[in-house]
Amino acid sequence: ALKQSEAHYHLLADYMTDTIWLMNFNLQLTYVSPSVEKIRGYTSAELQQMQINQLLAPDSLELAMRVFSTEISRILTDPTYAPVYTLELDFYRRDGSLQSVESKLSILRDQNGNAISILGQDRDITERKQAEQALKASTEFSSSLIASMQDGLSVLDKNGIHVDVNSALCTMTGFSREELIGSKPPYLYWAVEDYERIQAAFQQVINGVFKNFE
Repeated sequence: ALKQSEAHYHLLADYMTDTIWLMNFNLQLTYVSPSVEKIRGYTSAELQQMQINQLLAPDSLELAMRVFSTEISRILTDPTYAPVYTLELDFYRRDGSLQSVESKLSILRDQNGNAISILGQDRDITERKQAEQALKASTEFSSSLIASMQDGLSVLDKNGIHVDVNSALCTMTGFSREELIGSKPPYLYWAVEDYERIQAAFQQVINGVFKNFE
């Protein structure tokens, strides 16, 4: 039974993509699941010899220490306190690159309620963070492009509501950005006498555009 249990343990360790670790209240790792070696290049034994500032990137270290310093007193004095934190942290890999993880932190207590360890469960979100950064860069580029255009331009949602306008449109229509953002048909700059004609053409365009996304 012991051999079978150990075989199952090693099988899980080999295929696990998440990392599980324990840290004492001196902020020293006491256990790291073997899966960490495939992900970060360090062995469990090596990580247990490293200081916390060698594990985390500066911004992540600052965040983790801020949470720790805020909560440690209550964790150690209140045996019923069972906080769970979810933090986005950047850990160093052996090659110097960073692994972005969503780290779920909780407290392990003994049968008397004494806090004995910090339990961490790390899930890799590196690809998600890279995609978010790429999207942010793309959005910033698009916003810069829209702002610099000399033609009036507006960004609409599927209901025809203005979600963004450039300064050229404000200059052309005489309305401020604050007046236009959030407005819906009939727009302030539509001629009243041509409203029905414009509305019919506009709705046809809107329906055609968003039909392709359904």
